[in-house]
Amino acid sequence: VGDAQNVDAVLAVGDVVDGRGDVDRAVALLAERSARVVAGNHERWCLYGTMRDLPHAHRLEALAPRTTLFLGSLPKTLTLPTASGALLLCHGVGDNDMRRLRPFDEGYELACNDELNALVAARRHALMIGGHTHLRMVRRFEHLLVMNPGTLVRDEEPACLVVDFRGQTTQFFELTTEGATA
Repeated sequence: VGDAQNVDAVLAVGDVVDGRGDVDRAVALLAERSARVVAGNHERWCLYGTMRDLPHAHRLEALAPRTTLFLGSLPKTLTLPTASGALLLCHGVGDNDMRRLRPFDEGYELACNDELNALVAARRHALMIGGHTHLRMVRRFEHLLVMNPGTLVRDEEPACLVVDFRGQTTQFFELTTEGATA
């Protein structure tokens, strides 16, 4: 997708570890593309040796040293400038890597989402890209446009999101073993 779409930057919202994939290979690919990556809850768990009884959990000692260094260097969030305003890249919502924000959340769920409400009130960011729920989403909360690219997990409708910040468009691409389709 990246080369075919003439992508300027690759952004990743965390949870690179755990699952059926090759973490060392995934990290090498992210590094090769100079991807901007934030840590998810699975990186935190892997680094601290917690929640390792999960199915397909990776063990820190089984990873290449460069992978361990990469994972340890990941910030919780990044603020990046874009043609559409400041972008907050995070895993959950803001600093909370476990906070969910789903496309169908309404009413009480939104009222109780302290992290989202603080971001909206601060007016520091025009955009946020987060993950955690694995649910594709493009949704506006007052001035804040929130996006979730979905997931790369094969049995959960894998996709990626391409954002044109200058043209202010988004497009999801479904990923298959043969490549991406719009």
